[in-house]
Amino acid sequence: MEYVSIAGMPPPISEGHGTDTRAAAHLRRTSDPAWWLAACAGTLVVLWLRDSVFSLDIRNVAFYTALFLIGALVGAFCPRRPWRWPLASFLTLAAADFCHLSTTFQIPTATWEDFLRHVGDGGPAWVLATLPVLVGAYAGAQMSQWGGS
Repeated sequence: MEYVSIAGMPPPISEGHGTDTRAAAHLRRTSDPAWWLAACAGTLVVLWLRDSVFSLDIRNVAFYTALFLIGALVGAFCPRRPWRWPLASFLTLAAADFCHLSTTFQIPTATWEDFLRHVGDGGPAWVLATLPVLVGAYAGAQMSQWGGS
């Protein structure tokens, strides 16, 4: 059956025929940890910038804008399953907050109630901080598809 091109669109690639070889699929799978690390490192850099570089006047706007840009960059370079990058950011924010908690509390005297209260207080802030990463990751993934990659 001959495929007729409409408006210059390329013919569809049937399953099993195309440029996606086993080596390319393996490279995609093995590069995933690098993208998880990039998303986590980007979140840590943004946290550092928020606490040490941004002035108090623009701290929140710059923080959320930088998180959006981190999500957009990682989403554009690795557009498959962009929901992973906000998850990496969420886990990084929670881990960084727990590290901060461990330096401010006396850990042996902290109870489970203190820990759960801290999670209850910090959880909504972590979710709020991952929303720009979520929007950025999906926007970056969409832009990479528009770019032809």
